[in-house]
Amino acid sequence: MNPALYLRGDARAVALALEEWLLPDSSAVVLQSGDWVSVAAEQLSEDLADLAELSEPLSLEFGEVWARATLYHRFKAGAFVETVHAAPSDFPLEDDLETLPAGAIRVTRESEKPGMAEFFGRSEDE
Repeated sequence: MNPALYLRGDARAVALALEEWLLPDSSAVVLQSGDWVSVAAEQLSEDLADLAELSEPLSLEFGEVWARATLYHRFKAGAFVETVHAAPSDFPLEDDLETLPAGAIRVTRESEKPGMAEFFGRSEDE
């Protein structure tokens, strides 16, 4: 089971917000399932700190975010709230996002391109 985030909202709005919080040269898949949106991102791992990198800003924008790893972690208003062993009762079925289902949105953050000075290896004092 790969770590994923779950929140209520619109998949397109989540995808737009998510792009700025992804690590450079990484991507995520956003999928709408009823009123739940699932997010599977390359940068997510079982580590709570990795989960918080995306969960905290998403919870500021969209309210409550559940991070599914081995355990379930809840974030609300930009902060970690609790860890529980079982999913909430209205939690959607766990998605297998290894294959891209119809309606899924792929979000990619490109790496920043160097400026001309950096490209040619010049310092600021030249």
